[in-house]
Amino acid sequence: MNKQKRIRIAVVAAAVLVAGTVTVFASGYDSMKDPIVSLSYLTDVFKPELSGELKASLKTEISNDLKSSVKTEVSNELKSSIKNEITNELKSSLKTEIKNELGESVKNSITEEIKTELESSIKDSLKETLRTEIYNEISGDFAATIDALQKQIDVLKNEYEVVTLEKGKKLTANASCEIVVLSGSASVKCSATDKGIVDCTDGVMLYDGQSVPLNHKLLVPDNGDGRGMIATSTTELLIKGGYKIG
Repeated sequence: MNKQKRIRIAVVAAAVLVAGTVTVFASGYDSMKDPIVSLSYLTDVFKPELSGELKASLKTEISNDLKSSVKTEVSNELKSSIKNEITNELKSSLKTEIKNELGESVKNSITEEIKTELESSIKDSLKETLRTEIYNEISGDFAATIDALQKQIDVLKNEYEVVTLEKGKKLTANASCEIVVLSGSASVKCSATDKGIVDCTDGVMLYDGQSVPLNHKLLVPDNGDGRGMIATSTTELLIKGGYKIG
């Protein structure tokens, strides 16, 4: 029931009360005997008193209705405000908490990934470095072994062999290597200007760039400086001792 209905009911009740009171009062008095007293009482006493009572009753009822309405409205507003405030605080708190948890989780995940990548990279780098070092060591050992074996072979090699040297190819001889040019043409190759190949047949020294005579016995007195010969045409050689062609 709203306020307007309550007010209308109160007014109707007051009117009924006035009518009943007037009827009762009229039945107890004879207006013909004292019409002036009856009218003055109604006008001066009863009416003001009834009006005051109705005003006080209506004022109290309206005040109570207003208080209840305002109280309800304020209560609802407070509830809504508090609810919104708590909701916002909870959202903010949960958002911060979730961010922190996610941030820590992502940070840990990224850290583990970086660690794994670094470990893999370091392992690969170390493997490559070790592989290179081991290869160099083994290669050096093999080279030294091969050189030693080649020297032994050169010492044991006391027979001549026929070798064909193609045009433009270079023969580098080891120390004490003996060479006889059987056919073709070749020239001496030596990096030092004061050194060369000994022509044992003529007893002379052949230096860098000089032509090698056919059927002469040549002797390489030293190695390590690249002494040998280069073919200017396809050349057939008779060789005893160590050499390499390149």
